[in-house]
Amino acid sequence: LHLRGGRILGAAAVAASFAVMAILLSPAAAFQYLLLFGAGSWLLPYLMLRGMRWDRAWGTTLLAEVVATIPLLIYWARQQGETLTGLVRSYIDQEVQKALVLYKQADLSAEEIDRIREGGQLLLEVVPRIYPGLIVTSLGISLLVLLALLVRTTRSKIEVSGPPFQQWKTPEPLVWGVIGAGFAAFAPWPPLQTVAFNLLVVLLPLYFMQGMAVVSCFLLRKGAPGFVRGLVYVLLVAVNPLPMVVTGVGLFDLWADFRKPKIKST
Repeated sequence: LHLRGGRILGAAAVAASFAVMAILLSPAAAFQYLLLFGAGSWLLPYLMLRGMRWDRAWGTTLLAEVVATIPLLIYWARQQGETLTGLVRSYIDQEVQKALVLYKQADLSAEEIDRIREGGQLLLEVVPRIYPGLIVTSLGISLLVLLALLVRTTRSKIEVSGPPFQQWKTPEPLVWGVIGAGFAAFAPWPPLQTVAFNLLVVLLPLYFMQGMAVVSCFLLRKGAPGFVRGLVYVLLVAVNPLPMVVTGVGLFDLWADFRKPKIKST
């Protein structure tokens, strides 16, 4: 609506969605929608209408959402008498206990229950350390989905600024963040390790995106039909360890430049 009808119509749509959710669900759910999706669904089209490149509009919107969301989450946790880390840990523990109850009712063996319990303990140790990075990445993914929908539904009416996805690259200096965070992850100082892990959680998905862009470029060059490309994308996202391979392709694309046209010798 924003791209087709302007920022006033877009703001009205966000406000209407907020009001409907507040009435039908709860004010808390409405505020969660506004923070996590509503504000971004207005700001992203606004920036694109002003001619900003799609990747910069996405990054700017993500930064704005993070700046607005994390302080409010901290405030909400304090209202519950908890730190945000404590609240995350408590939520994970509750979900793990619920899962254990369900699996016990499913008559699983004691060994299987023990493996599930060990997995739950691993989540309790890891997730509270990297939840800031997970929040940023989750917001970024939701905005990417929104961006893809905007581009697909308005391509014929509005020119989207920036390179096509199959030619997209991350800014080259970001690779030093990955390299530095990779070394810092092995540092003997836990606070530095935590910062490094969160940086990796945020930066590595960007190189996964670049790897997907490389794959997309090759598929388009080969003339692969849309359903084949879609199937390949799903497999690369869902089948382990293919996501790690794609991320590696994205990283090494900075030096190898896989998409550079090959000059045939005569």
